[in-house]
Amino acid sequence: MNDHAQFDVPAPEALLAGDFSGMAIDDTGTPGHLAPSVHLHPQRKTWVAVLIPPEEMAEVSKNLPGTIAHVCSCLGVDELHFADILSGKGPMRGLPYEARVDAFRVFARVFAVLRLPIIMQTYSPDNVLEQQESLSRYGKVAGIFDLHDPSDLALLGLLWRTRSFIAENSAAFHKPLLAFLDEGRFRAGRAIQLGSLLDFAHQGALFVASSRDVALLQLADFAAFALNRVQRLLAKSDRSERDQELLEILAGADFQGIAMRRTSLDAVRDWSTADFDALHETIRKDRGLHPIPGRGRRRRDDS
Repeated sequence: MNDHAQFDVPAPEALLAGDFSGMAIDDTGTPGHLAPSVHLHPQRKTWVAVLIPPEEMAEVSKNLPGTIAHVCSCLGVDELHFADILSGKGPMRGLPYEARVDAFRVFARVFAVLRLPIIMQTYSPDNVLEQQESLSRYGKVAGIFDLHDPSDLALLGLLWRTRSFIAENSAAFHKPLLAFLDEGRFRAGRAIQLGSLLDFAHQGALFVASSRDVALLQLADFAAFALNRVQRLLAKSDRSERDQELLEILAGADFQGIAMRRTSLDAVRDWSTADFDALHETIRKDRGLHPIPGRGRRRRDDS
């Protein structure tokens, strides 16, 4: 891995002119939070990439900062973290729920209008265990990514899938792609190069930044939180009125997930944990896995 201390974002004029495509990556998870479904491991880690073609990049660069400033002003914050918004932490403590949930409505509308491609990759300790035989042949990737760590494995898997998607859709992503990663796993200001894995990105690099400085990362924060929260809500058998309201708001985003199963809200409105589990067991069987996570590949006599 090549790690540079600094990087320079192209001038705003170049972004407004549509001279670049974009990618914003953020992570999500609910460490230590037990879920009603065995398919939602408390230590699972998810990475989400929001991809922005050059035409939309120009529109986003022009309009998104104003949208963010408006929502921040309404909430009394200088940066949007949707997990904190929903829970009412920090400066938002005491702010009415409806005022906070309006932020979700605004960003759901942004995604519904722009229809940006989204790639999501999740790994849990159970998933790592299922691939232990193949992963055991490898050490750390680029000296820093541990393939036995669900977070690192999910991030590398996300980059590999994104590279394939960009190659298959080169006509849409015909301008250099600026790739941003929200700070956390790495400190802001680093530029990470991973050889051919990032050959689709501008300067072959993944630029680590704060969402305070790079507005695109607010899109990734919303998408990552929303997609994770939808799974948790669908796995609940006793959704509250607020749960149902949030589920409807997030469904309105109409996320354009790549290789994600899509269905209507009406089809899952009355879902229970059993329904959620049944879907995931079917998906795992289709992939040749045991229906229950952590039990390896399915034998021919498994049901």
